[in-house]
Amino acid sequence: MNQPSGKQQDRSESGHVDACASTSFPASPPPAVVLPKAMAYATVAGLSVAVGLYTCFMPMVIYALLGSSRVLSVSSTTTLGILTGAELAHRRPDGDPAKLVIATATLTALVGAMLLLARLLRLGFVANFISTPVLTGFKAESAA
Repeated sequence: MNQPSGKQQDRSESGHVDACASTSFPASPPPAVVLPKAMAYATVAGLSVAVGLYTCFMPMVIYALLGSSRVLSVSSTTTLGILTGAELAHRRPDGDPAKLVIATATLTALVGAMLLLARLLRLGFVANFISTPVLTGFKAESAA
C-alpha cells in the first residue's frame, strides 16, 4: 500500500485507519492542563501544591469505582478552590498548616458523605431545578 509522503497513517489489514494506534500523548493535553490548574487551585485555597495533586487523582479513582456516567468530567475547579479557601479562612485553626490540611480533609469527607447520601436517596433530580444561566456560567468556568 502506498503511503502519502509526510505523515504516516496506521492502517489495519482492512485498510481502515486505526484510531487507537494514531492516538499520541500530544493529542491528549488534559493531564498537561489539569495538573497545573489543580496545583494553582490548592494555592488559592491556602493549601500546599501537593494537596492539589491529590485533587487530580483521588476524585477520578473514587468516581471510577462509584460513578454512573461515563462522560462526566471529574476535576477541581476555580469555584471549588475559592469556596474551600473562603470557608477555611473563617475556620482556620490558628494558621497551622498541618491543622489546615486536617480541616480540609474533614471538609472533603463531609462533602463526600453528603454526596453519597444524596446518591442513596436518589436526589439527582434536584439538578433539574438549576437554571440554564447558572449551568452555562459554571460550564464556562469549568472549561476555562
